[in-house]
Amino acid sequence: YGWQLVNHALTFTLIGEDSCADRAAALAGKFLSSTPGEQVAQWADVQVTRAGQTQNVIMNYLLYLPKDYNTSPDQRWPFVLFLHGYGERGSDLNILKVHGIPRLVAQGQDFPFIAVSPQLPMTLETWTGQVDALAALIKNLQASYRIDDKRIYVTGISLGGNGTWHF
Repeated sequence: YGWQLVNHALTFTLIGEDSCADRAAALAGKFLSSTPGEQVAQWADVQVTRAGQTQNVIMNYLLYLPKDYNTSPDQRWPFVLFLHGYGERGSDLNILKVHGIPRLVAQGQDFPFIAVSPQLPMTLETWTGQVDALAALIKNLQASYRIDDKRIYVTGISLGGNGTWHF
């Protein structure tokens, strides 16, 4: 695999599914760019407060921007958070492409909304304890992309369906 990710003026060429460059960009608090009409691997460092203590949580996810995202700079887009099932946990974002929105995008389908598909680490058994991190991720994305605050949706399958109820 190879991606060319642009982070403002800094350009990386990434080889492989997991590299130090994308993790370093995430740790620096920067979002990696996405090309409209494509699904791109991203990392975000989000802050959550649990039991009175603030901690950073690194979240990896797939980001999809609609093909026409750049044609109307004033348009706000619906946002869909897709939570995967138990079998897609881990650190390989390509696994997310076996079901749901990530699969349809990988097959070439275009959608009129921004889609984010985070991946639950293998060390976690459920989305329940990640609701605060997911909410922080959405807030970070709202600051970076033109998301319509009145059209934010959460959906999922199996374990991810359970996560939507807890959200």
